[in-house]
Amino acid sequence: MSATEFLVLVTGYAGVVIVAGFAVAVLVQIFKGNIDLAKLVSEADGTASMSRFQFLVFTFVIGFSLILMVVASMGTADPQLPEVPGGVMALLGISGGTYAVSKGIHKSNKDATKPTQDD
Repeated sequence: MSATEFLVLVTGYAGVVIVAGFAVAVLVQIFKGNIDLAKLVSEADGTASMSRFQFLVFTFVIGFSLILMVVASMGTADPQLPEVPGGVMALLGISGGTYAVSKGIHKSNKDATKPTQDD
């Protein structure tokens, strides 16, 4: 193993340890009650948000699938990052777009129901 390959390997493992440390820190704060997840998939008024839920589920499914693909490639002679198909990126973009549009609609409906100074 060359020095460059070793440096890449060590850097990769260090990155994984750092990200895992952040994940553990966030999970600890969630379990302690310092991070409130009550509004994770709901709007400010407490109603359920299908677009938030869809975006959350799509993100977790795609992220988990990519992690599994990376782990599966680690057993091969030449481990590489998987190529993400354009369709997957399009679906994630559509999901994010749906969330953004729903936020815009919700905001415009909220602004429309505000009383004006003429009222």
